[in-house]
Amino acid sequence: MAEIKIDQEKCTGCGACIALCSVTRVFALEDKKAIVLSPSRCWDCGQCIAACPVDAITHSSFPLEDCPIIERSEDDLEKLIGYFRARRSIRAYKTKHVEREKIASLVNIAHWAPTGKNMQAISWLAVDDRETISLLSERTVNVLVKSAEHLRESITPETSAQNKKDTLMQAKTFEHLGRRLKKGEDPVFFGAPVVLAAITPHSHFGRDDSVISGYTMQLAAVQMGLATCQIGYFIAGTIMDKSLGKDILDIPDDREIQMMITLGYPKYKMLRSVSRAPLPLRWVN
Repeated sequence: MAEIKIDQEKCTGCGACIALCSVTRVFALEDKKAIVLSPSRCWDCGQCIAACPVDAITHSSFPLEDCPIIERSEDDLEKLIGYFRARRSIRAYKTKHVEREKIASLVNIAHWAPTGKNMQAISWLAVDDRETISLLSERTVNVLVKSAEHLRESITPETSAQNKKDTLMQAKTFEHLGRRLKKGEDPVFFGAPVVLAAITPHSHFGRDDSVISGYTMQLAAVQMGLATCQIGYFIAGTIMDKSLGKDILDIPDDREIQMMITLGYPKYKMLRSVSRAPLPLRWVN
């Protein structure tokens, strides 16, 4: 349980800690001062420490020396937009080895990403062995090719024309992966020197937490001269076979692979950020 104290002389009674902890109700207001009501309910999210304007709160999980003041500048937003635009899904990599120190730095950066209920239950697994990556690719393709047979068998005289078209397109896509694999290609991970897997316990939040964590790494990777791509084929394979890759990666049964990302030095340099269609926005009054 967290140890939380409030310096009553410093506290101004602004109510920030109470408002930000409204779900768990760790704090309360008494005589116009914040008090610690129930520290056992604390999620260790750190919102109270981050928002207290006078540093009145002492929290065992968040020593102030480990919580620096946030520095902001007027061009922060423009820089952030630039990072968003610079990120591309890259499927062509150099054979150059990616330093494990860089991979560890990326994972460390991603620990700032938010998680549902502040569970912080994600772990990342890195594979930089070519034979292991090739085996993962082969297993994935085999699962998808097998599912193509089931997709074709699912079509009946009652299947609508559109559903039939979509089902056949998906089946043909998976079958094409099989043909590419037989040619010696890696149609899943594109010959990337590193594959990263997000692992979580069985959880309602696991997939969302992993995607947010992974996207944080993808943005940071661009600034480190690295390229990434989120791999949907593998996740599609896990939907059809929940055990896919678990034996190869030595993942226990109570954990799930939620996301796969390729990582490497890009073979080609992206010189421009390209345009995208604007997102539709509808207001509901």
